[in-house]
Amino acid sequence: VVIGAFVFAAKLEPKARPETTRVIQTVGWVGIGFSLLQIPLFAMSSTGLGVPALGSGTIWGDALGSSVGVAALIRTAGLGLMLAATRSWAIWMGWLSVTILVGAELITGHTRTTEPVWLVLPADAVHVLAAGIWLGGLVALAVVHRGRRAANDPAGAANALGRFSRLAAWTVLALTVAGGAL
Repeated sequence: VVIGAFVFAAKLEPKARPETTRVIQTVGWVGIGFSLLQIPLFAMSSTGLGVPALGSGTIWGDALGSSVGVAALIRTAGLGLMLAATRSWAIWMGWLSVTILVGAELITGHTRTTEPVWLVLPADAVHVLAAGIWLGGLVALAVVHRGRRAANDPAGAANALGRFSRLAAWTVLALTVAGGAL
């Protein structure tokens, strides 16, 4: 959602940055919390014993060093960077965050276990990016559309919808192609 809301405000609707900043800030903080929570949950599931003792360094070290732990830490860094980027709308920082967030999702799951890697890795990157742009853009559009309609600006609401619809068509095409490759 953070990726799509950023793309929506950076490329499609720069006037919507105040509304999309709220979306990005809210979802970003929730994402950081859940990403960090993923590490102890993974540690608990890998022990089979429930909550590991705080002094048992190998369990925590294993969890942090696992692909799940590394992805969670990278995702947390990417979300933190996006939160910083939207404070002053440093666009370059936002795009760097998008790259980091997509990369974090490539560290775990089927991308690491499926061959051929030369096909699966870029297809998964396109899939994650397109899904993020579509879903987050849809959330941003809903917030902006509601605000424009409340401000009695139906033309602004329609323009935002039109711009998003064109981008959404491309993201669905990218999802389809990447999904087919995967």
